[in-house]
Amino acid sequence: MSFENLNPEEATHIKLFIRNFIEKHRRHRWETILSMKPEKWSGVSAYDCNQPEIPDWNTPVADTISKLNLEKYIDHKALIYQIGHGADQGVYKSTLRNALLGEEPELECIISIVPGKLAISYGHSNEFRLCKK
Repeated sequence: MSFENLNPEEATHIKLFIRNFIEKHRRHRWETILSMKPEKWSGVSAYDCNQPEIPDWNTPVADTISKLNLEKYIDHKALIYQIGHGADQGVYKSTLRNALLGEEPELECIISIVPGKLAISYGHSNEFRLCKK
């Protein structure tokens, strides 16, 4: 699948995320939708991630990040893909801190920290999935 709407770095991150962390039967849908304009990205969901949900819905995001020992990545540069209920501007560079703990945290997104090896799938109801290989 070609992601002509993304630069090479963005395309690499999302291709590896899809291959490693999206349910197999949902991958083609993700590839198709993410090759479209960002406004269409509402057609994919954090629920399609093949990693288990962290079960503490009522735990603040900062505590979940700490519990998962992700503090060392809190200010690491990452690519943020706005999807599902949070679909808006598409993809941008930021940090885990800004995406989930900033003044305007993301509603639903993929935070790709290390391409295909470390990401967070964050759902609109505070669902947090650690994607790690």
